[in-house]
This record gives sequence, C-alpha cells and structure tokens, in this order.
Amino acid sequence: MKILHISDIHYDPYYEPGSVVNCAGKICCRRESNSLNNNESDGSAGYWGELWSSDYKKGVCGTPLQIIEKTLEHISKTQKIDVVFWTGDNARHMPISSSELIFQTTKTITELLHIYFKNVAVFPSLGNHDGLPNSHLA
Repeated sequence: MKILHISDIHYDPYYEPGSVVNCAGKICCRRESNSLNNNESDGSAGYWGELWSSDYKKGVCGTPLQIIEKTLEHISKTQKIDVVFWTGDNARHMPISSSELIFQTTKTITELLHIYFKNVAVFPSLGNHDGLPNSHLA
C-alpha cells in the first residue's frame, strides 16, 4: 500500500515571482512587499517558490500555486497512490484575519487533490493555520 502524506502546504495565493524575498513585513514574496535593506541582497522570489533562509531577517514567503500543482501532478503520474493523508496547514504563515482566505486556500487544495487523486481515498484534518484565530488549533 502506497500512502501519500501531505502537510504544511502554506499556500499563498498572492505569491508574486520576482518580488522581494527579504522584506520589511511579516510576509514576503508579494507584489506589495517592501525591501528590508533597499538593495539587491533582499533577493527576488523565484517562479517555483523560495526556501526560507536564516539570512532573511523579517518575513517569510508562502508557497506559490504552480509548485503545489506540479508536485501533485508529478506524484499522480509517477506513483500508484492508494490513500492520501492530508494533515492541514493549507494557509500561508501570518496571522490571518479573513475566514474567506482560509476557506479559499483550503478549497483550492481540495480541488487540486480531486483533480490529481480523483479515485483515491483522501483523509483530511485541520492544521493550526486552518482556522480562526490563527495558530490556535493544534
């Protein structure tokens, strides 16, 4: 039996390739992200996402949709998955004040799982970023 465990996706629907990686805010890699140091060392967000680095002093980047979709597509094409355990943390890191944003990120991931694992049993659970107030579920 092949089991796929998916966790901590932290999808950010506002991820913007080319935006500032090391920003002055709590969440980076977005069109509105402002540079922390006002120089090139603050980096440029890649198309497929950004790894967190201890060199980045302030914010973090969420995960872009394209890497989530391509990862699920690749797994579905190259592996015969029997069951998926999906243990939440769908929304980006950051205090979230919008239940609509939490709903939308979870809905997007649900739709992708339905596309790529249509005939596979998926067992979901919530993570600490999947409810309000944020980080209160554990």
